[in-house]
Parts: sequence; C-alpha cells; structure tokens
Amino acid sequence: MEKYHLKNQLDEAIKILYDNSWLSHDGNGNQFRMLNITNFVQ
Repeated sequence: MEKYHLKNQLDEAIKILYDNSWLSHDGNGNQFRMLNITNFVQ
C-alpha cells in the first residue's frame, strides 16, 4: 500500500477522500457521504 504524505497538501487529501466516497441517503431523504475505507486499511 502506498503511503500518503499529505500534511501540506490538503487539496490532494480532500480529493483522495472524495474519490473513495459516494453519496447516499438515509430513510428521511437526507444526503450524506459514505467513505470507502478499504483503500486505507489493510
């Protein structure tokens, strides 16, 4: 697994999080973002 060195690269960190997440909805129709952590944990 590659290591991320993003302490001074917040834009890149946010992009990685968005690329590994998806929009979902709860039972009340509220929108929220689910994070897929399978790329971050081994």
